[in-house]
Amino acid sequence: MIFLNSKKASNQWIKLNQIILNFKWVTLALLLTNLILVGLSVYAFNKKAIVIGLSESENLYFVGSRKNQPITEADVLHVSKRFIESRYAWKSYAVDSIVRDVTPVVTYGFLKKLITQLEQSKDFIEKNKVSQDVIIQSIKTEDGSVTAYLDQVVAVGEKVKAVRPIKVSLEIIKESANKFNPRGLYVNSITEFEE
Repeated sequence: MIFLNSKKASNQWIKLNQIILNFKWVTLALLLTNLILVGLSVYAFNKKAIVIGLSESENLYFVGSRKNQPITEADVLHVSKRFIESRYAWKSYAVDSIVRDVTPVVTYGFLKKLITQLEQSKDFIEKNKVSQDVIIQSIKTEDGSVTAYLDQVVAVGEKVKAVRPIKVSLEIIKESANKFNPRGLYVNSITEFEE
């Protein structure tokens, strides 16, 4: 009969070996559990998703698959148009509103420069009651940059209006996509030229 509380060296070695054997079985069980979870994760990631389109009259069900969509010229033009309209068209000059509208499509560094530029113009624009609209004449992509020809319609007060043609060059870069910018295209710089 073995007394586990005994201070004999042989009894302590037996108890230590039993503990090591138990740890070995627990470790193997945890390893097996982790392998199963990794397998389930890989299966869930590769499984086709069910996409549900909701409308007022019916629900539409589609089986989707994950694909890397290449960025097209239409995507670049869409982001450019969205930025130009958000940046240049406003009835009342609210810096917070303009910043909120352009934030999803601009890089962080460019956003800081844009906020500084908007804040510098704020006093003059509010004092003279300036409003602005923009008419996009054409947008073209060339070698990683976008060139847009615009008519900038500026109204000072209620009576004075002027149209100024300008050319805008945008640098568009690809970064990580998110729910606000699913294409992952961001405006990194802007250069204006008077026509």
